[in-house]
Amino acid sequence: MNVAYHLAGGLSPSQLQQTRELVDSILWDIGIEIDHDGILEFLARQPGVRVQGKRVCYSRERVEQALEQQRTQNDDYVWQWLGEAEWTLRPAYMCLHVYDAVTGKIRRSSLADVPQAAQLCDSYNMAGTCPVHAQDVPAPIRQIALAKTCIQNSRAVGKWMTVGNLDEIRCIVEMAQLAGRKGPHVILQITISPLRLNVEYLDIIWKLRNSPDVAEGVTIGGGAIPMLGATGPLGLPAAWAQAAAECIGSYITTKLIDPRMHAHACLQVFPFDLGTMAFVMGSPEGALSRLIGKQIQQHLFGRTFGSSFGSMGLSLDAQSTAERTSNVLAEALAGSRIFYDVGMCPVDDMFSNEQVVVDHEIMSWVRRFIEGVEFNGDNAASLAAIRDGLAEGNFLMQDWTLEHRKFYWHPELFRGTMLSAFQAGDKKTLAQRARDIVDARLASHKFVLPDDVNAKIEQAYLKTTKNMA
Repeated sequence: MNVAYHLAGGLSPSQLQQTRELVDSILWDIGIEIDHDGILEFLARQPGVRVQGKRVCYSRERVEQALEQQRTQNDDYVWQWLGEAEWTLRPAYMCLHVYDAVTGKIRRSSLADVPQAAQLCDSYNMAGTCPVHAQDVPAPIRQIALAKTCIQNSRAVGKWMTVGNLDEIRCIVEMAQLAGRKGPHVILQITISPLRLNVEYLDIIWKLRNSPDVAEGVTIGGGAIPMLGATGPLGLPAAWAQAAAECIGSYITTKLIDPRMHAHACLQVFPFDLGTMAFVMGSPEGALSRLIGKQIQQHLFGRTFGSSFGSMGLSLDAQSTAERTSNVLAEALAGSRIFYDVGMCPVDDMFSNEQVVVDHEIMSWVRRFIEGVEFNGDNAASLAAIRDGLAEGNFLMQDWTLEHRKFYWHPELFRGTMLSAFQAGDKKTLAQRARDIVDARLASHKFVLPDDVNAKIEQAYLKTTKNMA
């Protein structure tokens, strides 16, 4: 058996129960704002629902029904896709800038950056959003262009794309299905803190509720992200209960409008720096916020959600690396095995290919730590090994030592050399060594769609975008 470690502490059972009771009170006594006359009129006729002006209140019974659906559903959000290992990385979230870690140059992201970013993430078997948000593509066709480029350069990068209208939904879903991808391809994020739902997205499913034209591969619902002291109260359990109420309320609303729609519920709570007026990732308060949120989600939804590499330093600098490693290690000790925002720093402003390599290395380090060390229950064998080592003067040729690859972590990027070896060897910086790994992975990346599939994807793209730019 292995000797491994985990994180202890956190909310007590009574504190979790108090939080759940507060969630119920928020949803029944305060409710969720929905500024849509048709939806309000419809919801007012549903059992366990009370409409007061533009606010919709849900009963405890309605909340419990939604939680039970979340616990037992076939995970509409698809947190892992076919072929992923238990330890999983997810790409950055549509960064506006790209960073060259070797030269230190920062520039606005472009569509030309997308193929490399998608291919690199694909080489690490990632699925998720497009890592960069190309700023040189006209806004009306930007999401479709990003999705198309990711689909043509990877197996599953470019999933969960954000969209603005039904034309974008249909086009992205069609292109993904032509490539044989499994959904969800598009996500409609409807939670807005504090306690409000995005009616533009709700209106899409409202108009489709009685129609067979329901876009497969679409998921809608709540990733609630209130900021402490800004869009949520600076207090526990208030902010986390508000976030839970927002995501549960969005889930209930979606399923009431159209039970066929895929929906999800999850929450994060971010610290907010009152000095810079920005939300913060990677800080100690950020780590605590995520751990608290993880425990509450486990209590409510019955599953553990992923961790984030998000941090506030520049890519590959000391602050970024310290924050990323500390957060990922803490959350892995708490049970996380999916890690988001790879290559993204600071926050979602900037993407770096070299940071992707570093993040993979950090996850590999953490994984080795979490795996622990095998405990040998045979003291006689241990005594014999010690005696043999004394007789030989070392332990280098023992069976245990010869199986060292099962014990020691073998890094791709980090070094384990002493100063003399470093001075005599390669003088490349960490960023330069990371660039070498990026280049090698891109050179060996072999994903290509068949020509006929590519042609159909191009046709679908042109059909939708010809009058949109």
